[in-house]
Amino acid sequence: MPKGGSRGYEGFFHICLVSDDIEKLAEDIAASGGKRRSDIWNTWENKPYYLIYCEDPFGNIIELYSRSTELMYGNKD
Repeated sequence: MPKGGSRGYEGFFHICLVSDDIEKLAEDIAASGGKRRSDIWNTWENKPYYLIYCEDPFGNIIELYSRSTELMYGNKD
């Protein structure tokens, strides 16, 4: 790479965790120096599939799911 050149950001975008109680975990993250970045969203009407975005004290984004990815987004027909 030429001197002074930049390849841009080369790290991860965010991590995603599955939790039985995303509301409690979001509160714990905020109480530990992080913060909530979004409200809780329901990804599938009439199903208990929720997510929330948080941020750790270092600015890394944490996405919290109430269910696994395949349940959150798959087979909606």
